[in-house]
Amino acid sequence: MNSHARWRCLLVCVVILAQWKLVAGMMLVDLGKRYGLDVSNSNAPMHEGALRQIMDGVRDEKPDSMYLFGLMQFYGHGVTQDKDAAIRFFRKAAADRHVDAQFALGLLYHNGADGTAIRWVFLL
Repeated sequence: MNSHARWRCLLVCVVILAQWKLVAGMMLVDLGKRYGLDVSNSNAPMHEGALRQIMDGVRDEKPDSMYLFGLMQFYGHGVTQDKDAAIRFFRKAAADRHVDAQFALGLLYHNGADGTAIRWVFLL
């Protein structure tokens, strides 16, 4: 690949990541609402049955439950806020091909987690 093609590829990646950054906050909030987590009001009480189902799924290592628990920890909804633990749960769910967890990780990495956003963008 010549240097011109490399620069073009880099420019495309930068444009894609810049677009992601514009919608990052909005997308994470939308994903939380999609799963019934009111992340705009993380102090709202969570239904006990919902929390029990999520925790049962986490124990069984179900990707949806791990992703939801990661969202809960990221926003401090129903549990103590712990963003490092949230990233660990997102990673577990993403490793099981959970698309929303992969997207959330890409956004978090893009915003400074550890520079591995490109890996999740291209699913390498």
